[in-house]
Amino acid sequence: MIQIWIIKYWCVFSLALIIGFGGAAFRYKKEQEIKHFSCNFLGCTLLLNYSSLFVYLSPILDQINEGEQVKAAQLLGMKERDLQFITRVDIQAVNEVTEESDVRYELNLIIDLEKDTNGLVSFEQHLVDYIKKHRLLVVLQKDKMDTYLKNKGIIEKNLNTTDSLLRALPIGDISNGEILRKRKTEIQVELNNLAAKSRKVFDLEIIQHCSETLVEKIENYSSFLRVWLSFSMLASFITVFFLSKELRQTFHME
Repeated sequence: MIQIWIIKYWCVFSLALIIGFGGAAFRYKKEQEIKHFSCNFLGCTLLLNYSSLFVYLSPILDQINEGEQVKAAQLLGMKERDLQFITRVDIQAVNEVTEESDVRYELNLIIDLEKDTNGLVSFEQHLVDYIKKHRLLVVLQKDKMDTYLKNKGIIEKNLNTTDSLLRALPIGDISNGEILRKRKTEIQVELNNLAAKSRKVFDLEIIQHCSETLVEKIENYSSFLRVWLSFSMLASFITVFFLSKELRQTFHME
């Protein structure tokens, strides 16, 4: 059977080899022209764990992964052309990190693209804005701001009171002057610390930008060769089977 296929119909077998190797080479070349990229989107939030993020982002991720970039762009409020090269987005992990009394959730999204990385910056910004609109984060941000403004008002009132006492203090009262100036410095430090704490990100912080973690995927020629050779050999054998009466008889005898 093998002899009939390879020797008697060597031209068909040779053609199959040519198609297999040639097709694999052509496909490999085309794949190399279409560059594939993968990047990590790393960020953290103090509130959204894996379940919260998965449920919240699922409508967008599902649309992108199903090839519905137009619908995903509408959900994110961005231009379709900035999303056209992004082919897949998956939540890789959301890890809970505890440092002293601070608990945060570090998230890692894997974003796959092809052709080029145009639109990554826009996608990143719109995704961050979308996550910040999560109801829990909006409430947390509002509570944080209300508390900050209340404490800021109390500290500023103490600072104004201290300034008034300093202005009213007799020039010769050095001892009390030093005490009040020291107290004023302490209040100013307290006010600065409060402002710094208020700037701490409670909604979402980007640890590392997508554009800094791009890795081009290298396509393997052997994978294309296996597919094309399998297809061409099968087609060759079927062709010889119909051409060769002897081969058909061999099959019937078996």
